[in-house]
Amino acid sequence: MWGKALFAVLLAVAIFFCITPPFSSTVSFYISEVYPPARANKFVSTAQSLVAGLAIQAAVKLDLFNFLQTPATYQQVASALKVDERGAHILLNSLVTNDILKFDPSTSLYSLTTGAATHLLPSKPDYIGHFFQLIGGQVGRLARLDEVVKVGGASIFEDSADTPNHPFWELFANITIQGSRHSAQAMAKTISGWAEGRKELRILDIAAGSGTYGYTFAETYPNAHVTFLDWPAVIPLTEKNMVEFPGVKKAQVSFLPGSAFDADLKGPYDVVLVSHFYHHFSLERNIELTRRFVQALKPDGKIVVNEFLATDPPERSNMGNNFALMMLAWTNGGQAFVATDYDRILNTSGLNNVEHVGNFPFPNSYIVASRK
Repeated sequence: MWGKALFAVLLAVAIFFCITPPFSSTVSFYISEVYPPARANKFVSTAQSLVAGLAIQAAVKLDLFNFLQTPATYQQVASALKVDERGAHILLNSLVTNDILKFDPSTSLYSLTTGAATHLLPSKPDYIGHFFQLIGGQVGRLARLDEVVKVGGASIFEDSADTPNHPFWELFANITIQGSRHSAQAMAKTISGWAEGRKELRILDIAAGSGTYGYTFAETYPNAHVTFLDWPAVIPLTEKNMVEFPGVKKAQVSFLPGSAFDADLKGPYDVVLVSHFYHHFSLERNIELTRRFVQALKPDGKIVVNEFLATDPPERSNMGNNFALMMLAWTNGGQAFVATDYDRILNTSGLNNVEHVGNFPFPNSYIVASRK
């Protein structure tokens, strides 16, 4: 009897570890390393994840998740979204297979999972649907990754991230407002004690895009005035997005069309915001850029950076290392840098007191540095 009881206890513990994160991923790893068929399945699953990502991208572009706030059959989905029934049926089933949607066999209705309702509805604060649209735009480049690796960058393509006035940045400015709000709010908090004690707060937002970061700083600090810098084709979109931030007054903002490399940055500023910008360029070019930014700072000013960080040596489940691969195909020198790279960029550009601030559980980090 005790033998059976002990076996039952051990079985229960084993099941708990197999189904409970992070134990489940650890167990899966060891199974895949020891049992050959499981190892093969791991690689097949990795390949299938590309299809799953593209399925989400398609659903976002079709506005499928918004429609499924009320459960529907595939025929209803096809009619409402004006798509082919067979196409709708196959896409919906793929999303069910990947736990993005639910399906009720008794009613033939498809509906949102909790995760989809939280992260794939544009009206939600934690929306990340724009991420799938941006990734989808890189698929053609990533399909030629073997060629990209051979030459070490995007030189095999006719364009890249730093092509002047690239239309990609207009798309970026249009679709990243909602998904960036949480990150922008967390970024604004990194200087809260210091900023609140200042009479005025003049801010330069580098490559402002949608303007979410600069506008959020303006909402957070009523004494702030933000200058938004981006390509001439992007700035009208940045200006238009101000309506999404009702707490910002017109007197708090101004707009500066141009390139971060050669525009007259004006100034001096209390803060320069550099969000998701450095990863497009080489370490040496970033040092050159940062020296320009420092010259536009007041003597006691700060630079605040928002970036995805890679790890060296590489760690499991680090988004930065995968992001670096995307930058290899999209730029001619950029990558996701490690924390010590940013220490070097900032310290050799006339800054000190470098502070790294995490944003758990999100994959980005903030880095704050002061002018020497």
